[in-house]
Amino acid sequence: MSDIERGMSSIDTGFTANDLKSIQDLGNSTKKEDPNSTGQYGIGFNAVYHLTDAPSFLTKGPDVPQGSTICMFDPHCRYDPSATVEAPGVRFTNLDELRKDHPDSFIGYLENEFLQTEGTVFRLPLRSSADSDISKNVVAESDIRKLVQEFQSEMSKCILFLRSVRKASVVRIDETGEWHDDYSVKSKVSKQVNVLSSIFCSKKQNNNTNENLYAPEMVRDSYTLEITDSTEETSTWIIVQQVGAHNKESVPDIVKEAFHSGSLRLLPHASVALLLNTNIQNIKSLFTTCYLPLPSASGLPFSVNGHFALSSSRRDLWSGTGDCKALWNQWLMKEVLVPAAVLALDYCRLSIFHKTSNYLN
Repeated sequence: MSDIERGMSSIDTGFTANDLKSIQDLGNSTKKEDPNSTGQYGIGFNAVYHLTDAPSFLTKGPDVPQGSTICMFDPHCRYDPSATVEAPGVRFTNLDELRKDHPDSFIGYLENEFLQTEGTVFRLPLRSSADSDISKNVVAESDIRKLVQEFQSEMSKCILFLRSVRKASVVRIDETGEWHDDYSVKSKVSKQVNVLSSIFCSKKQNNNTNENLYAPEMVRDSYTLEITDSTEETSTWIIVQQVGAHNKESVPDIVKEAFHSGSLRLLPHASVALLLNTNIQNIKSLFTTCYLPLPSASGLPFSVNGHFALSSSRRDLWSGTGDCKALWNQWLMKEVLVPAAVLALDYCRLSIFHKTSNYLN
């Protein structure tokens, strides 16, 4: 079976107990309780069901319960004899015994290549039959190639505002087992930035609750970020991040009430990325992200990121009028995003006319 027929994805960290709980709860991510988490919307992993009926993953690391575990999902209860409608899947923690009884089960996770110490590998057998209650769409090799090509075009966007990911790669393994590094993109920051530390201080002062997270002490920071891909295209960005607002009392009352009741769990965090220089001939339009890219362009001469309230599909900003989510988005743009944008433009002016980047130190 080729890599295209089975589909794989990997990351270099292991799952925590909370991660394992979250990924089993379809559409109800435990990350919703954590406003500092990128995966709050509970739909990230569920997207794999566009491609497969039986996803699984192997995860290893110091934070993984028992050190390593395999989770297999079987919503049709067809492949795992112990799967039921109430528990459509299985989790293995005694991997030594499983490896002894079913050694072939581990081949598809490429442990020697990806999991020497710590990491997680997802295995996605592609849907080859329309006999599925999840989707009638059969996934062909050409579909995956197109999907990967689309992802490659978005990879630079994906790492621009992410706090931890510094490199993403597309690796293809052919039928002979030979590896092909098809594409990669990596970023390099001028300094380490942690503006969200003020959020953690605010939570500690409020007994680890999210009630007053809309009003932490305002913190700003700036840095340059260089993105380079395997085709030697490069771009350098000035990025300004801001947490909190100068005027804490500007938060609408309806938004405060939503935080106090727990119905709104977002961070007053926004960032602006202004393109300083690039060797890319036809750079695409600048964009909007909520830590990961949204389909719409920013409509501005820079890219923007914010912890916006989104639609349920996570494709657009919340479009309501006068409710807490709509008012939050308006407040975030006015009180957090705009000041960050003004500062970024001023830094860009200094960089161009004074040929200095000392202001970023």
